[in-house]
Amino acid sequence: MPSNKLKYIFIGGCGRSGTTLVQKLLVLHSKITGNGEFDFLPHLMQVHAQMIEPTYLKRQSFFYSKEQLEAHWNEFIKVLLTSNIDTNQFEYISEKTPNNIFCAEQLLELIPDSKFVYVYRDGRDVISSFKQVKKRAGEKGEQLQNSIKDWALMWNNASHNYLQLKKNRKFDNRHIGIRYEDLVNDPKNSLLLLMDFLELPFEEHQLIHGTANKDPLSLKLDEVWYTSKMYNQDINTANIAKWKKDLTWSQKLAYQTIMAVRLKEYNYPVSSFYIKLHNLIRALSKKLSYK
Repeated sequence: MPSNKLKYIFIGGCGRSGTTLVQKLLVLHSKITGNGEFDFLPHLMQVHAQMIEPTYLKRQSFFYSKEQLEAHWNEFIKVLLTSNIDTNQFEYISEKTPNNIFCAEQLLELIPDSKFVYVYRDGRDVISSFKQVKKRAGEKGEQLQNSIKDWALMWNNASHNYLQLKKNRKFDNRHIGIRYEDLVNDPKNSLLLLMDFLELPFEEHQLIHGTANKDPLSLKLDEVWYTSKMYNQDINTANIAKWKKDLTWSQKLAYQTIMAVRLKEYNYPVSSFYIKLHNLIRALSKKLSYK
């Protein structure tokens, strides 16, 4: 049985946005534990959402009520996350899977003693980073399931989901947005904000990672999504605005058009040309769909 005192941190955001960096910095705290990506929480939350639909609650009433189901699921998720840790040693366990953003409200609802950390980054740099992943995969003879366009749409959807979460007053004070660019430009200040959100004192050694603390998460690196060099490097700003030289002109046109509205909502600089083009294409698409 998991400790009733242990609290939960769920980290999410579009992949390639810095979620692993945030997890590393958190787990360096003496009161926080965690590891790699559990992977299955979004899938489990889809099953959970189906089971609590009114139709299924009625059909399955012999087996469970909503209250019974919520209690069982709460314990189930906690047991999965804590089965291999000493729950008496820590105050928080942090689970980092980017796709957690797509079930953030469900997780906060199901686990009342939890908080959510959303990590976001300029979508164009997300695309740039994914291009490098795709290149490394090709060099290893591996085929990636998602295309660059898929990642642009995923970034849009992740950004939208967090905006929706922020509108839900029920979860006020239980979520925080961490901007990747702010984190690497001023890591201490970003960590101070994050630790204040978690109501834990900041510890100076949280900023000692990279070569000084190579593997706080004990991850098995695949050298495609994460290389050893990337994982062990110190915090730096080298990857900010890399898209300007990494993306071709056609990619800049296509993906800035796709992401324009969300880029503006998150205060990333984007030309009004792309916003107008985005809105025009969307209007034409709606018009054609009615014919």
